[in-house]
Amino acid sequence: MKHMLTITKEDHIAFQLYEASTNPLKKKARKRSYYSLIIIGVCLMIISYLGQHTFLFYYALFCSLLSIFFGELYLRWRHKRHYVKHVENNFKDSDTEHATFEIDREVINIEDRTGESKLKIQEIRKIDETGNHYFIRIGPGPVLIIPKVSPELNTEMKDMISAYKIDTTSHLDWKWK
Repeated sequence: MKHMLTITKEDHIAFQLYEASTNPLKKKARKRSYYSLIIIGVCLMIISYLGQHTFLFYYALFCSLLSIFFGELYLRWRHKRHYVKHVENNFKDSDTEHATFEIDREVINIEDRTGESKLKIQEIRKIDETGNHYFIRIGPGPVLIIPKVSPELNTEMKDMISAYKIDTTSHLDWKWK
């Protein structure tokens, strides 16, 4: 069955945020940034304490406490802003992309404004499922973003996953954290 898909900037942002929250390297970089904020504040406190600069000491103490209690919230906001700008820069020309998606016996047919593509189902490396999307990983780089638009599409995806025994990760309650 053919499915008409509309892929928006929000879908691309959702993929970027999902990738950032599940990729171990990106999670490690966020933790490193969090600890760096705290370490910089503590270093400033030590330097100002040793230099007898009372105002600078209390200012550094205040900044360190802010980093400890709100640093992760700030970094989450900063990373989300980064990914939103990245998507907006790369998709300036169009807010939405329209595509036709059809699962056949051994291939997935995709037709969009650039042309028609056929993807062998056997070449799918992994499918990540969230509450609103399927992210189909083809290789180390390319990923197809499939919004969950209809129950029929969900049924076809589940049937394809079970028939071809495709490796899946299900995060139905995923949220950007």
